[in-house]
Amino acid sequence: LQSVGEDITERKRVRDIQAARLRLMEFAIDHSMHELLVATLDEASALTESPIGFYHFLDADQKTLSLQAWSTLTARDYCKAEGEGRHYNIDEAGVWVEAVRERRAVIHNDYAALTNKRGLPPGHAALIREMVVPVFRKGLIVAILGVGNKATPYTDNDLQTISLLADQAWDFAEGKRMEAELVAMATTDFLTGLFNRRHFMARMDEELARLKRFDIERAAILMLDLDHFKRVNDNFGHAAGDTVLKHFAALVRSELRQIDSGGRVGGEEFAILLLGADLPAAEQFAERLRAKVADTPPVHE
Repeated sequence: LQSVGEDITERKRVRDIQAARLRLMEFAIDHSMHELLVATLDEASALTESPIGFYHFLDADQKTLSLQAWSTLTARDYCKAEGEGRHYNIDEAGVWVEAVRERRAVIHNDYAALTNKRGLPPGHAALIREMVVPVFRKGLIVAILGVGNKATPYTDNDLQTISLLADQAWDFAEGKRMEAELVAMATTDFLTGLFNRRHFMARMDEELARLKRFDIERAAILMLDLDHFKRVNDNFGHAAGDTVLKHFAALVRSELRQIDSGGRVGGEEFAILLLGADLPAAEQFAERLRAKVADTPPVHE
């Protein structure tokens, strides 16, 4: 008998990476940025057999980190440390931050032997080994993808895999951020952060259509106008007027439930949509807001 063998390990690795990237492309279509980053970390963890995975953004100052996501397995089974969404300086990070300081990927296959490690925060998973890859755009590091605790040492193949996924995740995240900014520009008043007139009216139309389908449901509309606003602009300037508008909008947001909507429908004219509110509830809301405005004067210069 005679046989011929062929090592297809590399071919399979490339095929697995391509399949993971394709799954992420499809996933990105109708999922949020955070969900996409978690999915990327799950793929990275599966491809490198790593139970730990994290994704950070790095600000333009190249010093401020923000943890964006843990992998599903990390958050569920391995790491109970607080911090997702928190901003902190690279000086507070562990030895993995060498990837930022040295502007290159780092692999620590014997974490216990490192002499410069600083210890781990309460609730953080114990580390055996780790690999961290920076993502560059226009000469700056914009993100970091890290994996950890593979049962065997990390290799150059693992590094290539993580580098591809980290880079793709950033492109997807940027696309999601741009989408969110475009939606915000189209629906939000740039000064107050409340819905603009067009979007608020659309929300009212949607709610009216819903109310027509369910007779027992109700909603209330509050129309608000800031008295003597022209006097503020005339006496103190438009910058002071802008301060008043932003201050008032912040007070409105502090009173709204998640299901309610607030909009700026004119220069100093606002409207609020209270879902499920009858007339007495709307009157109580209006009086509570009026009292809050009276008791909370804006501060300008």
